[in-house]
Amino acid sequence: MKIDPEISSLKSLIAVLKSEVSNDHSKIEKLESEIQELKLDHKNVVPNKNDNNFHVSTEDDENNDRNEKSEAIRSSRNKAAIVYKKIDESKKQQQQKEESKSGFGSSSCPARKLFYSNEGDIQMLHAYEIIPFDNKNGGVWYQGFEITYDKEKIKQEEPLEVFVVPHSHNDPGKRFFIWQIATGNNNNKFQN
Repeated sequence: MKIDPEISSLKSLIAVLKSEVSNDHSKIEKLESEIQELKLDHKNVVPNKNDNNFHVSTEDDENNDRNEKSEAIRSSRNKAAIVYKKIDESKKQQQQKEESKSGFGSSSCPARKLFYSNEGDIQMLHAYEIIPFDNKNGGVWYQGFEITYDKEKIKQEEPLEVFVVPHSHNDPGKRFFIWQIATGNNNNKFQN
């Protein structure tokens, strides 16, 4: 029978896969414990922005103890220091990639460098003294030309249809109006 050798080979493959899974589980548990250790180390370690070294943030007032602890953290064997270093390196690489793509820094739009200036020498309160505000005939609506129309011609055109829909969040009738729409009692709104 041809089926028996296939079944036995499948069973052996399943056994191999089970052993690999159990090995993977042990590796995962080991990595999880290392992550927990790194989390504990992370609470006491902060990166120093001036250089690539790391130091311990302590509340001790004595400089000697602080220096000894920070020197211990700066060693290359410290897992938290290695993690911080890798994170900084990956951030720098990502930033360099973005800068090379755009040709500018990734923190701003390229057009900003062309047009933006933060030199604010204009005082808006002095604008009323500088700009003339003449109240000409018609005030702000004055367009500089006379508006004329033929009344008889306008009467021949179709009347303008206007829909008024309450839209204010503070409108006391809004809830009632929406309820009417939802229940279907809205025929009179559209006929008037």
